[in-house]
Amino acid sequence: MSTPEKKYFKHNFFAFVWHGIFLYVANAFTQITTVQASLIFILTGSSLLSGLLFSANRIGSIVPQLFFVGWVERSKIKKPFLIAAVLIRGTAMIIMAGILFFAPNPKSVGSVAAIFIVMLVFFFAGGMGDISYFAVFSKTIDPRKRGRNFGMRYFFGGILGLGAGYLTKKILAGDLGFPTNYALLYLLSGLALYVAFAGFSSLKELPDNGKQTQTVWYRHFRIIKNNPNFLKFIFVEILLSSAIVLLPQYVIYAKQALHMPLSLVGLFVGAQIVGEIIAGPLWGRIGDNLNFRLVLFLVGMLSAFIPLLALYLPQVHLYLFVVVFFLIGMTYKGLSVGISNYLLEIAPKESVPSYVAVKNIMQLPTIIYPILGGLLINYISYQLLFFSVSALLFTGAFLSTRLFCGRSEHAQQLNYFKFWE
Repeated sequence: MSTPEKKYFKHNFFAFVWHGIFLYVANAFTQITTVQASLIFILTGSSLLSGLLFSANRIGSIVPQLFFVGWVERSKIKKPFLIAAVLIRGTAMIIMAGILFFAPNPKSVGSVAAIFIVMLVFFFAGGMGDISYFAVFSKTIDPRKRGRNFGMRYFFGGILGLGAGYLTKKILAGDLGFPTNYALLYLLSGLALYVAFAGFSSLKELPDNGKQTQTVWYRHFRIIKNNPNFLKFIFVEILLSSAIVLLPQYVIYAKQALHMPLSLVGLFVGAQIVGEIIAGPLWGRIGDNLNFRLVLFLVGMLSAFIPLLALYLPQVHLYLFVVVFFLIGMTYKGLSVGISNYLLEIAPKESVPSYVAVKNIMQLPTIIYPILGGLLINYISYQLLFFSVSALLFTGAFLSTRLFCGRSEHAQQLNYFKFWE
């Protein structure tokens, strides 16, 4: 790393933290699984369209990455793509607020169609932002402090996100009424994204050489053939992401099998958020001081025990079930920290956008995870479902020990007795 780049490390560190904090706040105002899904249901009366929005988010933000990646890699400065993505997403939220507030009939076909178009633009901009984000992050942040950067964002963003979540609840339950209440939430989300933009606009990025040749989109997949460790890493993420299968099921299990009142959902959500706030700095420090392969292993092992604890803890005391949600919060953020930073460790800097795009495309099958548990539980017991997912997570954890780790003397595989090396 050259001296000119090093002198900007501290400034860029806080620029990314600033953006991450307010991105967290923006997402809290318009959570796709709650606020946006409920909005579409109110407008259309269709739970199918509410679910379609979630799928459109995943597909719309991932598939276009293969077409953006060439532009990003050939550009000597990646920052403009990042700035454009944030501005487009912030503006899309403002436009959403305008449609809901000014449209004579927000439930009309024209208004609903406009809302879906604006959201698709929002998702596409997210795809461009994702690949340019990691390209800039890998260039401008000290590799020894990447985990700490994620940790600070999750910690402070989580705290402010709690406040934003509380404000969201008050707005939706207040006297404004529909659609003004939702319009206000989208306005606040857009403003938070504009505040987040201030962080990226101040980034100090030095030009690199950029790729001189244009690569046809399908040729980006050659990196899988040329880097077997990368393919193994993709399988690790698919396996560790299987924890998502159970996320919607834990609350249902608490109600149906444990006969716990739904009034405890607020307690469960609070425990999960506390776990997320604590997890960011913890996993970031472990990754920075040791390595991120170890983070993947520890997150995988802890995730594998969660379904087993969900079955066992209520037998000790019913309300110990809250521990399950605390651990979900810890592992959910831990997986994000581990995956993002391990990818940056193994990807050549000039090819980071390609690695991000290909990895995300290969992860597309995981979009069925949230509904898979709901389908399976109609045919098998909670116990069998929990044990099956636990087995997948243990498999992912142990496969992670076979990943290459340049920051370990045991580079080819993790030594179970010498995690610190």
